[in-house]
Amino acid sequence: MFQQHKVKLIVAAVLFYFILIIANLPASQVINRVPLPSNVSIQGVSGTLWNGQINSVTVNGLQVKSVDWALSASALLLGKVSLVVHAGNAKRPDEIAFNGNVAASLVNLNVSVENAKLY
Repeated sequence: MFQQHKVKLIVAAVLFYFILIIANLPASQVINRVPLPSNVSIQGVSGTLWNGQINSVTVNGLQVKSVDWALSASALLLGKVSLVVHAGNAKRPDEIAFNGNVAASLVNLNVSVENAKLY
């Protein structure tokens, strides 16, 4: 009986440890391991996987500055990726800006954008 209690306690501690690691996973560790196309470059990644920032993203020579995101953990439990993304500055006419919700289904690989503004 005491042995079973020890095993349950150890399993719970290891599970809690992995949850803490994932909750505090640095975004730079994930993004540096993702293969990007040759026409995409990213500079200045900070924050966590759940709430992060990128100083600059360049795609085909177009630069987007100050990209912030918030990833919903609850949506992942349903097999979806749900991001709230803010990028650029809409008040500056020389910058590209985007604000909106981006969702992707991991089951049927659909991507959708809702309530988005692109400047």
